[in-house]
Parts: sequence; structure tokens; C-alpha cells
Amino acid sequence: MRRLYRKDPHISNKYKCQVLKSLYESLFPTYSKLWIESIVVLTNQNANIAGESHYKTDKSNPTFADIESLEKHYKYRYGNKELWRLNVAQVKAVAKKLKLHSGEEESKGTILPGFDLVEDLTDSSDKIEVLVRPHGLQLQTIQRVRIFLDNPKADKEEIDQFRLKAYNSLKAIEAVGDHPNINKVWQLPHEDGLVIEASDWSQEGKLSDFIHENGKIDLDLTVKIIRGILNGLMAIHKELVIHRAICPENILMVKGVPKLINFDLSYVHEDNRPFTVIPESIILKPSPYIAPELYPPKKDVFEASDFFGVGVIFLNLLLTNCHLKIQKNL
Repeated sequence: MRRLYRKDPHISNKYKCQVLKSLYESLFPTYSKLWIESIVVLTNQNANIAGESHYKTDKSNPTFADIESLEKHYKYRYGNKELWRLNVAQVKAVAKKLKLHSGEEESKGTILPGFDLVEDLTDSSDKIEVLVRPHGLQLQTIQRVRIFLDNPKADKEEIDQFRLKAYNSLKAIEAVGDHPNINKVWQLPHEDGLVIEASDWSQEGKLSDFIHENGKIDLDLTVKIIRGILNGLMAIHKELVIHRAICPENILMVKGVPKLINFDLSYVHEDNRPFTVIPESIILKPSPYIAPELYPPKKDVFEASDFFGVGVIFLNLLLTNCHLKIQKNL
């Protein structure tokens, strides 16, 4: 009897996996790294198969004898939370991008219904940050939208607690009302309950962009900028909100006027209990603008922590991009 042998399909699939991985990493550089592998399923029921993979295999490039084994393997992998790398929102974002690259039509606004995507500003894996405008209204003011992504390893209670804290923080900022040195923030509804923060935007960008583009800033303008930042801080401190991350990247410039933005790391004092929007497992990134007392294991949070950042900004403006050191010790 003649035996027919096929070339190993994993060989050709390996190249496809490399292309897909390269595409994924270029489109989503802030997402978790993924291991993309070839899985072969034999569907000929009359074939004599030797050396097929067990559905609980953890080895790369498995070969299954039938579709039933593939289904069992999928359920096994799906049930193992240690293997999860992306949350639901991230998976949807990847699927939409892949459809776009496969030639399927997709509207320009892929993030939020009713909005056109202007620019993707995402630089972290815990939230999506984009510039958008209402669909079809090219002359409409551009808005910034930040979508806070749930922790894929968190249970329902932890997710609900995180969302409640995020909403409470947004409400605290809204309670300040219109203030010339605080960027207006409001909530957008989402069918899956994700916390979405919308705010006005400025073509001038952030204070960090302002410093980079203007170089040396004269003393009068420097004092004006610092005074505006302090006015904004005094307003949020009256609402028992501490920003915790005052730095040039968290200050929007609008016609030369500084406005505080990015309150996701802020502390809100409520019922004598401070809490933060970001889960406690996420540590503040080391920065010269962060006050030493904010780094773990120190947990005291006071208004003075915000003023520390203002002082460093003042120094940076006066000395024009001086070399700043991170201070973790009081």
C-alpha cells in the first residue's frame, strides 16, 4: 500500500506567524507581548495519525488529530487565567485592526461610535488615549478621550470597585466647575461599562511640548505659567483632590494658559479615606517631578506633594531643560 506524506504545515505557518506577530507589535506597541504559534488540525477521519498532541499540551506548534481536540485545547487555554495577555477591549481593538488590514471596510472611528479618530496617543497598556471629533463634523473642536481598561486578571468585585473609584474621581473634578486652570472633563457612556473620560484638547499640546518648541521661556511667562498651575491646584485641593503627578506631561497649554489634566493617579479624600483611581498594585513611575513621600512604602498623601512637582517645573523653566534627578529620599 502506498503511503502519502505531506510536508510539515508548521513550516509554512511559521512564516505567517512571524508576519502576524510583526504586524501586531507595530500596531499595538503598548500591549502585552504575545507568542503567536501554528496549530494544525487534521480533519481526515480515515487517516492513521501518530504523535498527535494532547489537548492539555503546553508545547509550541501542536498538531491535533481532530476538531474535538482543538475545542478541548481552547477551553483548557481559556480557563487558565495565567495565560491571558489581553483584556476584552484590547482583543476587540486587535480584531478591528486585522479586519482593516484584510481589506474589510471599517469606519474611520474605530474606538467610539459616532466619533472619527484623529490621532492615537496611547502610550500605556492600561488605557487607550486618542484624539477624536464628532463624526462628519470636520470643523468641530477636537476632543481627547481616554478609555481605562479593566485588569484582565481582576474578578468582578475588583473591577466594579475600580470603576466606582474612577467615576468618583471624575465627579470630584467636575465638582470644581469651570476653572481657567483645570481642563474640562466629562464622562462618556460605554456598553461594556468601561470608564471613559472625555476632555477638551488644544493644538498647543502639553507643557512638555511647549517647552520643547519654545526653548528658553522668559521670566514673566514662566511666572504666569507657575501661577496658573498653583491656581488650578488650589481649586482641586478645596475639593479634597490631590493630583499626585504634577509634571509638564500632565499640563495642557491653551493659548498660553496652563490647565491641569490626567487625574487618573489622583487621590480623592472621602469619608476620611483616601483612594486612588489606579489600583494599588500599579506603582507610580519614577520621575523627578514626583515627591519622595509618594513612593512606596510611604503612603502619606498631602497637598504639599503636588507643590513639589510645581517647584521642579519652575526650576526646569528657569534653567531650560536642566538635568533633573529622581528624588526618592526625604
